Amino acid sequence: SQSMLWLVLSWLSFVLSAAFVVVCLAAGLFYFAELVEEYSVATKRILTAAVLVCGILNILLSITGSIPWSVGLLGIVAHLGYHLLLQNFPFFDLTSAGFIVSAVSFCLHNYFTFGHFTNTRVFIPFDHVYSYFILCVWLVPFALFISLSANENVLPTESSGAAPHSGHRNRRQGGLLAVLSYVRAKADALLPIRSKSV
Repeated sequence: SQSMLWLVLSWLSFVLSAAFVVVCLAAGLFYFAELVEEYSVATKRILTAAVLVCGILNILLSITGSIPWSVGLLGIVAHLGYHLLLQNFPFFDLTSAGFIVSAVSFCLHNYFTFGHFTNTRVFIPFDHVYSYFILCVWLVPFALFISLSANENVLPTESSGAAPHSGHRNRRQGGLLAVLSYVRAKADALLPIRSKSV
């Protein structure tokens, strides 16, 4: 019975820890999405530099034999696809060649990289695997995912049928920012809010 109590306590603490992690991640994603929306030109420059650095890293790691050439070439192709997506940043067309190349090469790059690191006969330290996945596989796609909401800052055109309002800015949220706003609203509804002194 004592071990059962510890089991219940350990599961309860695990669930609470997971909930806190999810809330912290949602708050962080919301903050980054707001930054990307506010500074879309700077974000494009940063992402372009990140694509270039990741391409160079893939070449260097392939030359030194740290990763096979097939994994390095897939990484380069994936980052070329991301570079094509950045040509029209902050707009993304899901049927464009850049998006299709990016999505397919991202999946293939993940698959072959994971296969390389799990099927190798030589021990590879975890920090090497982790750093390659974070910097060369997931960094740019994750940043592009966060920046899906950046096109919400664009002013409406005549064809959109939306008349501009004078006096205030009418802002409609969409994409990732809308999802994060929904999560934030639900968290505010569930969690007690301290009253602000005026």
